[in-house]
Amino acid sequence: AGNRIIIAEHNIAIKTLNKIKVASIFKDTILSNQSEVKILKAINYHFTTKPHRIKSFRNISDGENGDINHYLKIKTKLEQAEVVLLHNLIENVIEKKYKSEEEIYNLALEKKWEYKQLQLELELFKTSVEKENNSKLPDVDRTFLVEHYYNPIIITKMDYQKEFFQNILDEASEIHFYRELVKYAKPKGNGNNLEKYDWWYFSKLVQNVDDIKIPYFNSEKGEYAYFYPDFIFWLKQGDKYIIKFIDPKGLKLAPINARDKIKGFEDIFKGLKDMSFNGLPLEVHLFYYNESNTGDGILENYRRSQFSDMF
Repeated sequence: AGNRIIIAEHNIAIKTLNKIKVASIFKDTILSNQSEVKILKAINYHFTTKPHRIKSFRNISDGENGDINHYLKIKTKLEQAEVVLLHNLIENVIEKKYKSEEEIYNLALEKKWEYKQLQLELELFKTSVEKENNSKLPDVDRTFLVEHYYNPIIITKMDYQKEFFQNILDEASEIHFYRELVKYAKPKGNGNNLEKYDWWYFSKLVQNVDDIKIPYFNSEKGEYAYFYPDFIFWLKQGDKYIIKFIDPKGLKLAPINARDKIKGFEDIFKGLKDMSFNGLPLEVHLFYYNESNTGDGILENYRRSQFSDMF
């Protein structure tokens, strides 16, 4: 009678009830703070849901419904006049290569510009900087890492700007990672580890917008979810391809969730043998980019604080 009540009230499969009576299929792990019903439903989901499996790797799809599409879905609450300013600023950043007045003066000497041309370029640059200093406008990044999936990258300058924009680079940890990556990757020829690859590209990923994600079981909520790493890198080195997921978030505030995501990653990728793409072997790695030691053995295996250790 008890089993029938559980089946009827909570929609639990008979085979789940039979499985949980077999103690040998369980192992000691972290104590859950979830209710018995939620744990039972999670176990039922585990036994009745077809596991995710990777059949093969393919090129990412493009466009509005593509695998990475957040840059086509940037939204803002700015007034129309400010939108026009931002549009002009983006165009200016795309068309102009100047990052400082000093750069303009140096180019003027090299190209032997006339005084009028120098003044014109300085005035255009000054206007561009004034637009950037608008308190509501985000930073339109001038660094132009050509390896990024799209350019220019739009970045919030202040926390309050988050309320005006969607689908841009707006989390402090992500911005810090990107700025440090730019410093590491530029200038060319400085001997960084990225130069050992035949080529490399990367992209920011936006949760619930882009379609690159890793399924995992959220043990705290007792349900399955998706892990969206903040960045994905594609690299080629000799006769192999490499994919690196990098997530630059704090780990101490949510260590259990971070471990759950690691397990989801391992369940998907660590069990696969002979992963390949276009006839060449392929490796997939995951790193948490964080400077603080967590004191957690599992997390420390995946935590990196130096770019040289990730690449």
